[in-house]
Amino acid sequence: MAMLGGFSAAQHKKSVSDGSSDVSEFMCPVCLEIFESPVRTQCGHTFCQSCLQECLRPQKPVCAVCRATLGLCTKATELEALIQSSVAACKGCGVQVGLSQMRSHTANCSKYQEYIEEGVRTTSQSQPPVI
Repeated sequence: MAMLGGFSAAQHKKSVSDGSSDVSEFMCPVCLEIFESPVRTQCGHTFCQSCLQECLRPQKPVCAVCRATLGLCTKATELEALIQSSVAACKGCGVQVGLSQMRSHTANCSKYQEYIEEGVRTTSQSQPPVI
């Protein structure tokens, strides 16, 4: 059985769906969305395939997380399978959504857009003025 973050796939599906686990381990550090076609680098970091392509554009590509030189990358098939089989609550409306469908759901969820706007307002208010 595939392992991720110390949980087996079956355990992880349950913990994500009942809300006791943070979905952040399913999030790309570049786009901050649920992984889409996840790819793992030699240094062990995982990105969406399209985000990794952006990291590979410079003449000397480096990992966006640890700045290690990028070389051979592999599809993270076990992670993709977990994403396909797991569900989590939308942070806006609370509806249980398959992780593989979360991007499209949040793009159209008015409650999620309000959640994001509130986060932006809170962050903006806590920042000192730029002089």
